[in-house]
Amino acid sequence: HFVVKLFGNSEFTLRFISVLFGIINIFIVYKIARSFFSEEIAFITLILFSMSSYQIYYSQEARMYTMYLAFSLLIIYYFLISIKYNSFAYAPYIVFSVLGLYTHIYILFLIIIINLIYFLKYKEDIRENLWIKANMIILVFCLPLLPFLLKTIAIGGVANKVNIILAPIYTFKSFLFGLTVNMNFFVIMMSLFFVFLILISIFSNRRYKEKKVIDVLIIIALLFILIPWLQSIIGKPVYSNRTLMPVSFIFLLLSAIGISYLFRGIKITIIVLYLIFNFYSLFNYYFIDKYQKINYKKLFNVIVDEVDTQKKEMIIIHTNIPSYASFEYLNKFRYKTNFENRYLSEIPEYKGSKLKLFIRDSWRVFKEKFKIDIYAGYDKNILTENELKEKINNYQRIYLVIDDKNGLKQIDLPHSHVWETDYVPYKVFELKDLWWVNNFNIKDIKEIYGCKLYKLEKKI
Repeated sequence: HFVVKLFGNSEFTLRFISVLFGIINIFIVYKIARSFFSEEIAFITLILFSMSSYQIYYSQEARMYTMYLAFSLLIIYYFLISIKYNSFAYAPYIVFSVLGLYTHIYILFLIIIINLIYFLKYKEDIRENLWIKANMIILVFCLPLLPFLLKTIAIGGVANKVNIILAPIYTFKSFLFGLTVNMNFFVIMMSLFFVFLILISIFSNRRYKEKKVIDVLIIIALLFILIPWLQSIIGKPVYSNRTLMPVSFIFLLLSAIGISYLFRGIKITIIVLYLIFNFYSLFNYYFIDKYQKINYKKLFNVIVDEVDTQKKEMIIIHTNIPSYASFEYLNKFRYKTNFENRYLSEIPEYKGSKLKLFIRDSWRVFKEKFKIDIYAGYDKNILTENELKEKINNYQRIYLVIDDKNGLKQIDLPHSHVWETDYVPYKVFELKDLWWVNNFNIKDIKEIYGCKLYKLEKKI
């Protein structure tokens, strides 16, 4: 919000905070590794993390994930420092916990896991009254989050229940070698070798305080993956690689500890192979259409170049959400052209508990009473079949945007267990599926990878 207010609404400013925290995370990771382990292990961890294609990917995405990782790492760091020195780092633990909770809901999950570890194993390392007091302060500061928290818990899953049994395997692969390197023989062999390195770090004979840190990190990693994975198997799907980002650091640190036990030549070979895999993953992301974000701006600029913004008989219609959402940003916020931009769909029927209904209606009260424009059940720009029938003759020109299978599938790239299946998250439309297109002549077709733009003009 503040960056946009200061520097404008551009792709650069939207991505700036992600880049900033991506860089900050490099320093945090080195600080954690060096605080508990040797300089060699810290240096190897630094190389693995800073050259991780997975971390670079999220350092460019205009979302909260690098900030979420930063606060997660700092919460873990101050907990580990506290049990190492038997002195609770009271203030920073509270500050970063509160900031983290205002960044991502999974910070709550992390705090619960850390509390579980504390009460089961480390009550003697931190005074219990101080620990309880700190958690109560965190709770008080986060009370304003409660309505948002209830809404998030009540409103369905956040992922797809596809290939979920194998999801942790794909997560491990993605954390080590990136999202765009698909499973193959070489990736499997490298993954198995890194499992071996992590096992070395776990079972090696290290000093007591180092062993204590490794034990805490292993428990956090296992619970962080296991609980949402089991929940997704038996209930609503909540498993997603990006929500597990703190585990990515843990895997890399434990791998660095394992590498430190190897002979010098083998160390260099493993690090070089790791870098080759990640450079290959980055090459895919930057140069191969299949792995890139769909560049809807190219199509939107076609409309901007052709249309007088005062023409009221023009409309942009989308068959799917990905292109619609991107056009909505470009239309309302980036260029402020305010074309009529509509998503062709039926208003979804409500399905769920009375609690979900109550929460949804409460959000609508916020919208009506306080003029807060927040999601409350369905998008106001949905264009239903009946509305389209009534209005179709009012338009002289329609720009029709159809996402194809490739474009619709790209949205699942961050969910690698879904990406490496044939699953497509939305219905794939073709022109023949749209009866009203027969009322128009196709004047032009523009195509980018994943999407087509049809310029339709009314038949005389």
